[in-house]
Amino acid sequence: VTISNGLAWSNDGKTLYYVDSIPRTVSAFDYDVASGNLSNRRVAIQLPPSRGEPDGMTIDKDGMLWIAIWDEGKVVRFDPNTGEELQSVSFPVARTTSCCWAGPNYDELIVTTARIGLTPSQLRDQPLAGSIFRVKNLGTRGSPAVKYHG
Repeated sequence: VTISNGLAWSNDGKTLYYVDSIPRTVSAFDYDVASGNLSNRRVAIQLPPSRGEPDGMTIDKDGMLWIAIWDEGKVVRFDPNTGEELQSVSFPVARTTSCCWAGPNYDELIVTTARIGLTPSQLRDQPLAGSIFRVKNLGTRGSPAVKYHG
């Protein structure tokens, strides 16, 4: 474990997904709802060194993971069963940090960003760094969070 970030549970509550940013991995664990125990750690998504670092994350109603990619200015939708990138949303900033579903139908993706560590020149080029964005019409939505029983 290096830099722990996003956590998301599968919609059935039986799989926990966990981002470790520095090795650019999203791990999946079997999760026992009754005991709170984790087992069977495996890599669900591995980003190559040429990509930014995965940061915060959420899950949609279809079980796909939406991951903010630090220093890439994107939130990317991945299939955790195959690691395949399915969709991405770009922002006018480099440092996307996290995302979650909002709205009465959980159909708005809220995305946070950072400005920390940007140079004065980068801040001039990215005046919206540190802002919060709302994205609609993504073709999917979230659902209420799974309650933790640990």
